[in-house]
Amino acid sequence: MLSGSARRWNFVRYSDNSSTSWVWQRFGADGLEKTSEPYASYGKALMAALQNGFRPDYDTYSIDLPHGRMDFLPGSPPEFAAARPVSGQPSA
Repeated sequence: MLSGSARRWNFVRYSDNSSTSWVWQRFGADGLEKTSEPYASYGKALMAALQNGFRPDYDTYSIDLPHGRMDFLPGSPPEFAAARPVSGQPSA
């Protein structure tokens, strides 16, 4: 649950065979508030999120990774969550 004015942010990676792009998403108490335009790198998406109110020391956020996601909760160490295997594919 979100406390006070803290928000949850997701940094989402999209990739196809030739390119990767990143967007940020900001969530409030009522759900998704905004999704950014695509950026060519995580660094550019991060800078844009900072300009739109992202506070990494205060806000909860996650970053998509190739094999899962990293979750960051204020005052806690980061936690890795492995991606679930696609249905029909064996797990490792």
